[in-house]
Amino acid sequence: MGLNRKKTVFTIILLFVICHYAAAQKVRFTVNTSHTGAVTSLASRSESDLLFSGGTDGTVKIWNIQDKKLYYNIQLSAFPILGLALHPQKNELLALTKDNMNSHVIIAINWKTAHILYTISLNSTCLHFDYSPQGTYFFACTSHWNGFALFNAITGERLCFLPDRIGMISYAAISRKEKNIMTYNPSGKITYWNIAKAQSIKELTTLSDIRHPFITQDKNFLIGYSEDTLVVIDLLTGALKALLKLPHIIDLAYNSENQEIAYIAKYNKKQTVGFVNVNLTALTLTKHPAEINSLNSALTKTVYVDRLPYFGGETGSILFLKDKIRMEQFAKPKLLIITDLTAFNSLLAVTASNNVIFLSSELFAPEADFPYPQFKKISFVVNKLTLPFADSFLEKGPFEDTPLIAWQNDKLNAKYAVIDPVTLTIVKQQSFKRKVIVHFSLDPRFLHIVSKNGQLLLVSRQTYEPVFRYSADGMNTLAILSEDELILGKNRGTKAGSALMRINYKKNKASAIPISSQVILHIIKNPHSFLIYTAGFEEIDNSFYTVIKACVGDNFEQNQDIFKLPGEHYRTRMKYFEETETLYFTITGDTIYIWNGFEVDTFSDELRNIKEFSIADNHLYVLHKDSSISVWHITKRKQICQIYLLSDCSWVVTVHNGQYFTSDNGASNVNIFKK
Repeated sequence: MGLNRKKTVFTIILLFVICHYAAAQKVRFTVNTSHTGAVTSLASRSESDLLFSGGTDGTVKIWNIQDKKLYYNIQLSAFPILGLALHPQKNELLALTKDNMNSHVIIAINWKTAHILYTISLNSTCLHFDYSPQGTYFFACTSHWNGFALFNAITGERLCFLPDRIGMISYAAISRKEKNIMTYNPSGKITYWNIAKAQSIKELTTLSDIRHPFITQDKNFLIGYSEDTLVVIDLLTGALKALLKLPHIIDLAYNSENQEIAYIAKYNKKQTVGFVNVNLTALTLTKHPAEINSLNSALTKTVYVDRLPYFGGETGSILFLKDKIRMEQFAKPKLLIITDLTAFNSLLAVTASNNVIFLSSELFAPEADFPYPQFKKISFVVNKLTLPFADSFLEKGPFEDTPLIAWQNDKLNAKYAVIDPVTLTIVKQQSFKRKVIVHFSLDPRFLHIVSKNGQLLLVSRQTYEPVFRYSADGMNTLAILSEDELILGKNRGTKAGSALMRINYKKNKASAIPISSQVILHIIKNPHSFLIYTAGFEEIDNSFYTVIKACVGDNFEQNQDIFKLPGEHYRTRMKYFEETETLYFTITGDTIYIWNGFEVDTFSDELRNIKEFSIADNHLYVLHKDSSISVWHITKRKQICQIYLLSDCSWVVTVHNGQYFTSDNGASNVNIFKK
């Protein structure tokens, strides 16, 4: 793939701006990929053919079990989806996740439009949540001393209902006519409440610490798991009616039509899938003789859909069991697991698996109607990509031969490769024994390497030999101040007296820079002025905040807080866009902010689940936690396209105007639906 820059159209972007190459259609399409990371929740409605799944990648995916296609893919959160509840009548669901303070949050969405209806912040860990049978209410059971909350399902307004200090509630259910509520306390207390009167009707005592509970269709019995035993509890008396020894359960699912329980168990690192027959007339539990012991995927969750049990796996797979014998894969991960990306000149470079992959927009062939993305791989195990900092102190423009650094850490060793972006070949490789790289950058003369033990190493780009060493306790990132000077930031737990250290490597001189931040994550030098931006943690009123600062002055002694957020957020990323002289940063991974020197603005409310981002030629590239890539126009603040790189080296690009483009072998991964 020759890369002649004069004929290379900008990366992938122009492909999708030139919309007249294909007519927009009144269709909706999704890319058929599973979760990146574990499946954390599964849900379904008995009358529906749809299966809902949530994962650690922060996405909610909706599948049709008949045609085995992905119907909807919703990027909902930068944090894992911890649970799902489906509205009994509407196209709405509740998703349990976390916020940037690690608190539990319930998000209500219309899953057909992906519109967020409201968000509810909970005061403690959510143990169970669900809608009422007719969808008038939803409730949340928490570990709080006032552990039950009832909400209006339309508005999300909290309703005053139960008295204070009810205690921890781990499970609850609402009656069919929505008049009464049953709550279960882990101590073994069952209480019935009247909603209209807001008072207790009846209290029962039963087994304590019942987990994975569910209520039978006739509302007479509660089935759950307590002390390695499957139990049936009479909800009128609290008495134990049936039990079955069933150790090491991970998850349970109950099918009232089959009168059957599917379970996942794990013992000595081996998983088992099995079944229990439930006879509520005779009040017996009977273990089915059929069990599956050899599983290709470690399972996490199970649910019944159309009388068949479906299972979610740790690798993102979804499986189902036919005839209690054959485990078949319903959905499997197809996206490449991308760890980093960066855009420069007319290329987008990403790291995936053991390769650096370059995407360009050159034509596949002269007869092609429009440019396609192309792949060029370089075999090098890599987890980070680095581009040079702006070399404005030399009063030059960007390098014509801008190198790309790919580097990796393997246990206690590290290595890097210098890649020529024109020939796409490795120019130089270097290994470091018993070192872990925490920062890598370069300028026209040197590679700058900072190792975990705080050692700074400058390597000549001419000879690739070390020319300067400096040991700075705990330093973990740097920025280039001038031709002779660097500024380094320190990590937590060091003896350094300041969070920033200024190094003149020609004079071999170091001096501390006064700044209140105790831990520095990133430093960026403003190429247009003697100003630096820092991202780090700072203790304010006995609490830690993540703070973005602008520092000026002869020794950067004057600093201004641009933005601060409670908590220590290691997802914080910063990029500077020279064309508009603006700083872009994300702290929690669900929003990108813009600092123009006067005020902070939000780039777009649509961004979610941000793992990394890069800026080049007025375009913003966002790598999401699910390994998809979205491309945005910076000044217009509009999404241009979504890029999916698949493990079989095929690709799919979707455009918001109703178009999509694929490689020759990528079309089978696109599901098209009429609107």
